Amino acid sequence: MATLQSRGRRAHTSSQKLGSAHDSIGLQLRELFRSHQHSEEVGMNDAFDCTTDEWTATMERGRDILPLFEDCRLGLLVSDAARSLGVRDRNELHKLLANRRLPPFKSFRNWCYVVWLADRFANGNALAHWALRRGDAPSAYYELVRQTTGRTWTEVKANGATWVRAMALNVWRPFLPT
Repeated sequence: MATLQSRGRRAHTSSQKLGSAHDSIGLQLRELFRSHQHSEEVGMNDAFDCTTDEWTATMERGRDILPLFEDCRLGLLVSDAARSLGVRDRNELHKLLANRRLPPFKSFRNWCYVVWLADRFANGNALAHWALRRGDAPSAYYELVRQTTGRTWTEVKANGATWVRAMALNVWRPFLPT
């Protein structure tokens, strides 16, 4: 646990130093939530048929929260997010998310990050190289993927972003509208 916390601190500290390199990442993340590649879903089984529509609806309900995730900052705390959204504390943030039928903040944040990573690196680019260029420890991202999905980065990358979206929606099912 101490190792993960120190990795998180390193990632948080180094992410504060980043500048305009995040602009393109932010654009890509916004695009990820706005439009989804229907071509990924062609030929998928019925379990994935509604993934795009359901994902889009969920992202729409969280549209004012998504900008907090733009730079894929691992050190984003619930209390910082609450202040950024103009609510008093983490409890009010929890109520805000519940009223919008969204999952708890950490789950929402982490799954959005993993989907973004799966989309970003589906074409063969290396997650480790990207993290190092940002000044972050690659192991922190691999650990995020492992803790969030229960799978290795290799498995997640092989299965693709549509699969990750379906997993996220399945995990979030108790919080989503029926």
